[in-house]
Amino acid sequence: RLPTRQSILGNFSTGSNVLHTDRPDVHFRMDADSSGFYETLVVGKGADSTSRTERIAYVGGSGRKGQSFLYWSGDKLFQLPVSYYTGLNTWLGSPGRVGIDPRASFNRTVAPRCFECHATWMESVPGLTVDNQYRPDSAILGITCERCHGAGRQHVSRERSLMRHLVRDRSIVNPVKLSRERKMDVCAQCHGGIGDPQRPTFTYVAGRRLEDYVRLVPKASDEFVDVHANQVALLSRSRC
Repeated sequence: RLPTRQSILGNFSTGSNVLHTDRPDVHFRMDADSSGFYETLVVGKGADSTSRTERIAYVGGSGRKGQSFLYWSGDKLFQLPVSYYTGLNTWLGSPGRVGIDPRASFNRTVAPRCFECHATWMESVPGLTVDNQYRPDSAILGITCERCHGAGRQHVSRERSLMRHLVRDRSIVNPVKLSRERKMDVCAQCHGGIGDPQRPTFTYVAGRRLEDYVRLVPKASDEFVDVHANQVALLSRSRC
């Protein structure tokens, strides 16, 4: 989502907007004003301190467990170093930031596969050296109907065509009519873990075999599974 007072659960009030680190000369500060929402790294104290500030561009996560935040650097997207954790009601280091140099904690790239689960569409710019380059005006935020039902515009074009009765319609999918395996695939596109992409982002359509698009890593039956792991694999082994 876009950042607003309603979409960001973290507290920006003085006294609640600072994350201290294990280094007394390093802290992060979260600020909000009429121009937007920001995260700032402060190194040093007083007149000798230096800082780096980045503006929150997107809010990731419903907030049931927490939220992370992204920022633009040109046309590249990175995760901000501080996230909000709902259960603790506080700001803490983002996943993957622990134990690294705070000054490098702004460098965690956001790969296209992330957007397959956190957005309806984000057009990436293919490159040999980076995987986090996008067209900023292409974003369709949130999980809309098209993630599970297919492309609405394609469906409308087909219905307006004089040949619509002669062509089998695959532009809109009703998951109720799919086999059990293909139904599970619809869920697994987001709840099957990060996986190893086999085809370009956002090319999977409900009803197709997901393994042709993303290779998911199976989990041991006793392995702890969080939101980024293969939850669907556990469900498929359950009595349900």
